[in-house]
Amino acid sequence: SQALEATEALLSAEALPIAGDNAVYGDVLGRFLIVHDKATGWGLLAITAAALAFAAWGARHATRLDPRDIGRGMLSGLWLVVMGVVVTAGVRVLAGPTAGRAESAEAYYTLLRRLPWMETATVLTVVAVTLAALAGRAAIGPRVLSAVVLIAVAAGTVMGGFDPILIGAGGVAIALSVWNQAWPRTTWGAWLGLIALIFLLGCVAQGAAPEAALIFIWPALIAALAAAVAALIAASLKDPRALVPAAIVTVLGGAWIVTLAHPVFLGVGMDIPGVLALMALLVLLFARPLAPEHTKATYAAAAAACLILACGLSATARFAEPMPPPAEGGPT
Repeated sequence: SQALEATEALLSAEALPIAGDNAVYGDVLGRFLIVHDKATGWGLLAITAAALAFAAWGARHATRLDPRDIGRGMLSGLWLVVMGVVVTAGVRVLAGPTAGRAESAEAYYTLLRRLPWMETATVLTVVAVTLAALAGRAAIGPRVLSAVVLIAVAAGTVMGGFDPILIGAGGVAIALSVWNQAWPRTTWGAWLGLIALIFLLGCVAQGAAPEAALIFIWPALIAALAAAVAALIAASLKDPRALVPAAIVTVLGGAWIVTLAHPVFLGVGMDIPGVLALMALLVLLFARPLAPEHTKATYAAAAAACLILACGLSATARFAEPMPPPAEGGPT
């Protein structure tokens, strides 16, 4: 609808817009647009760094936070992304070949009809990986996590073809799964580590492609400000009022990210389902301090249930929307 409205406005305009500098913009819940010039991104990153530093100072003063735990939190975020890339790829191929391997128009349109099944299965897979990240290495076990990675890589390779990115992500996922230093030990370490990771990604994106950096810069800024306010209210996080900022940004920021996730999946999710793992990381960026620390076994059980259901839904797509007879030697 926005494209049609823009087209209508251009057709009825007395004069067309003149060329100007590129701007950074993004839709927020269909209500308004974030618009600013490219250089503003660096200023927003500076504010993010200041808020992050203040929150870290408050956390260290109140809880003796070990700075190394922030590093562990960053690694846990990296684990979520690479694990999400691997496991979503393994679940995705249960629904059929990638679009690039479809040998006919009929096969491609069949894959499009399977897309709702793929998206639902991918969402459940990403939820499972997120719950596993909350459960932690100790609750699930490094052997179980490594086995899941190996199975997903094997499925993706056998049914989807050789993919060096999948193999590499699988190796990183296994390494982080078995290394006990990749898992934060405190709520502050986990939360600030995720913010720091997205902050670094925002810096890289701002330097390489400032028009696309908004997806990292604004979530990092919002989360860092929420962390700073939480540290100001009660840096120990034992006072429920300290979690109110996180709850507010989870509702608003999380809703924004979720509304972006669906069109992103429609655009590239058939071949790159792991893109939703990044979206999950951005949501967790807001919600991490709200997760209770004493229910890790529940997280692990819920993660297993979601992953099993995801595999079932993805495989069901083959029967719900059967592929037309392929050419000899083609995919099924």
